[in-house]
Amino acid sequence: MDEFVERQEEMNENLTKVKFVSANKLTEENMSDVSQYNAIFNVYKSNAGKYKEVVLEAENLFYEIKGIEQELKKGKFDKEIDEFVKEYNHLKIELKHNQEETRQVTEKLKSVEPTFMRIAPAVDKIMEANFPAKQ
Repeated sequence: MDEFVERQEEMNENLTKVKFVSANKLTEENMSDVSQYNAIFNVYKSNAGKYKEVVLEAENLFYEIKGIEQELKKGKFDKEIDEFVKEYNHLKIELKHNQEETRQVTEKLKSVEPTFMRIAPAVDKIMEANFPAKQ
């Protein structure tokens, strides 16, 4: 779940560093790769944190629904069945909204995945060439 946030942080770090690479050290292809990498980063920046939020919200809703189902079995709602129906339906609506939000966020992140897989190695090469790892 945190892999999207970690990838976003790594991309941000790379994009910050590449700003300090002299333009004459980058080919047109390098600049195109960095531009595409930046576009992918923008998708991650606006969706990576949301992904974690919606997944955690879904988990919370699941446990809330299971909780009121258990309360129903224990007889808590025997005299207040309308209260159970009201609360249960409210949670089901929230869960449906969460599913739609999760689908949208996931689709956005998945849509940039092929480009990321193609561009990331090229950006890694730019980083290695201009910022060698310290031994």
